[in-house]
Amino acid sequence: MRFTPSDGPTWITGTYEDPTGALPIEVRTGEATTIAQRFDLPAWSGAELPRLELAIGRTHPFQLEINAGASETAFDLGGLPLERLAIKAGAGRFDIDFSQTNPVVMSFMELATGAGAFTATHLVNAGFTTLQMSGGIAACTLDFSGELRSDANARIDSGLGSIDIVVPPTTAAESPGTSRRSAPIEGAVLRPVFT
Repeated sequence: MRFTPSDGPTWITGTYEDPTGALPIEVRTGEATTIAQRFDLPAWSGAELPRLELAIGRTHPFQLEINAGASETAFDLGGLPLERLAIKAGAGRFDIDFSQTNPVVMSFMELATGAGAFTATHLVNAGFTTLQMSGGIAACTLDFSGELRSDANARIDSGLGSIDIVVPPTTAAESPGTSRRSAPIEGAVLRPVFT
């Protein structure tokens, strides 16, 4: 699965290839647009995984929820006008990047992963006011580089996995910390640095 921003006139365009025919794609439109896979067990051979590539337009603000099971994904959500984002990842490899700043304020970002590897870069470009991250038994990296335009709060919880937090020296950050290694780090606040 691969998402990229688009400056084209269409809001969502893309391609889907399923060599097995066991995971047909369904697109439902209405108040919310849903793109989902249906699993056809008798047709499943497991030989090749399907590939979904989407280009998402920047024409109007929207909310995005991504629920991914076992997969390898790469999302560049940079520059998309996201008001709210939820990414719930099962097992596999997940790479999320905000290569450009979000033109609108994102009220809430939820990141959750089960097992595997999860990397999110240029997180402050997302423009979130609140971030909640839950890591299961995954190796996670949260890179808070980018252009921080206002205060932001983060709550980061981890199970048996690891979470590496990268905050550039130009970004002021504070955390109340904890003396217990297994306790969640709560109430981290990121503040912009003006030079």
